[in-house]
Amino acid sequence: MADRGLRDGIFPILFLAYSSAMPGWDTSMSLRCALVAAFLVATGASTAFAGEQTPSACPQVIRRGAYELCAPAPLDSFGRGFKGCRRGRRAHPAVDINGVGKDRGLGTPVRSMTRARVVMVGRPEDNPGEFGRPDDRPGTAVRGGFELPRCKDVPGYGRVHFFSRTMGSWRSGGTVVLEGLGGGLKGHRIRYMHLGGIHPSIQPGVVVEAGQEIGLMGATAIQRTVPHVHIDVVTPNGRPLDIKALLAGDKPRSGACRAPKGTAKKDAARKGSKGTSAGVRRKGSAAPRLDAPTPGE
Repeated sequence: MADRGLRDGIFPILFLAYSSAMPGWDTSMSLRCALVAAFLVATGASTAFAGEQTPSACPQVIRRGAYELCAPAPLDSFGRGFKGCRRGRRAHPAVDINGVGKDRGLGTPVRSMTRARVVMVGRPEDNPGEFGRPDDRPGTAVRGGFELPRCKDVPGYGRVHFFSRTMGSWRSGGTVVLEGLGGGLKGHRIRYMHLGGIHPSIQPGVVVEAGQEIGLMGATAIQRTVPHVHIDVVTPNGRPLDIKALLAGDKPRSGACRAPKGTAKKDAARKGSKGTSAGVRRKGSAAPRLDAPTPGE
């Protein structure tokens, strides 16, 4: 983009040289026009160097009822959706969109589904304790049976490390949290996890448009499965929204669910000698993050 701007800036100068040789042409006017054009081109070039981006048109618009969303990534392959039931709550109240194509989609743009405000950004390179230590080793890594490059140079991002050596306390890898401002998701909290890279322009407080690139498909905090982006959406009243139903046209599933018969007895049987059970924190242990993906995805 910057190269194009600098290239296009040559044309006003050539125009000035040509017009100044024409009889009766106001050379001072052409000089002023050329200077204004050169200033506008230079300003655009500096913006590109600063890492900002112009929101692009959405490659795939999805309209279902009151919702009008941009597909966050190619929708050719889905992983887990709303899955299982754990004490009246979905064990995975989200959708995993798998990467497709070369290198299982590593580096594919991940886009905002709607106009939204950035609430939180979690970059592993800035906070490895919470979002995992980036795997900056050379060579390849194996996920889901595929041998994949650990890093790539991506325009606008620089060197991107798609994997992490640890999961961090969030167990989410690169994370962007948005608050929806339209498209049927106004007031909804939207989280994107496992991003291989987060666009430099994405910072708390920034407003992004539907279809705007927020990051890249990656596998941060993913230890076994193929690269994917984990997306979960929570309504203003705190209920999980089955986002896969909107993206893929499935029958929506409720975030609430009924635990399988006999679950209460099994939970009671898990109690240890000190009265601890699944989901109860032992003294000195880390607090469980029930809102995060299952460890070791």
